[in-house]
Amino acid sequence: MGNSFVQWEADGANSQGRGRNASLRELKQLSNLRALHLHIQDAQVMPRDMFFEKLNSYKIFIGDKWNWSSKYDLSTSRTLKLKINANNYLGHGVRTLLKMTEDLSLEGMNGVRNVLCELHEDGFPHLKHLLVQDGFELLHIVNSFTGKPAFPELESLVVRHLINLEKICHGQFNVESFSKLRILKIKKCDRLEYLFASFVAKNLTQLQEIEVIDCCFSKLGGVGAFTLG
Repeated sequence: MGNSFVQWEADGANSQGRGRNASLRELKQLSNLRALHLHIQDAQVMPRDMFFEKLNSYKIFIGDKWNWSSKYDLSTSRTLKLKINANNYLGHGVRTLLKMTEDLSLEGMNGVRNVLCELHEDGFPHLKHLLVQDGFELLHIVNSFTGKPAFPELESLVVRHLINLEKICHGQFNVESFSKLRILKIKKCDRLEYLFASFVAKNLTQLQEIEVIDCCFSKLGGVGAFTLG
């Protein structure tokens, strides 16, 4: 349904005399549902108690930012694109998706200052690709995570237009954190002075490509891209 229907009825609309369109709550009745492609333009219509634990594969876009594409990344089967006010709409269903997602894009995310600590306390164990952009309150991607590895399967990290981002990693981390990172791209993050502290950087043995664009007020410089041999 991802590219065919977006006019979901608000939860509880029937009691207000509407209910002309399908409601997301109806999905809870599909007990054998295992694969789902879905676009929810208005996060407010999504029930906070949505359950997605049984899904084996999904492509779910939440928010009005995203344009649906029929292109598939065959290396991942669980994709989530999210643009919401985290303080208001991060219900159980969304947190379940975050725990399972392999390809994650975050837009805006008002109220979030640290991606890892506030969105997923277990370190995103399955995530392979992460895009974070246009978050004016975001200070760190990871903040003091010393338990399980943070992003142990992550292969690519792209951050754009995070005008207050101070550090990618802040604090101490498990040595396996970011251990599979291959691609790092940074654009318009003017307060970011360096990419990784030395104790993190020495474990990035798989890193192959770094691109830095328009970080004009930081020590990273203006524009640069290079491949590690």
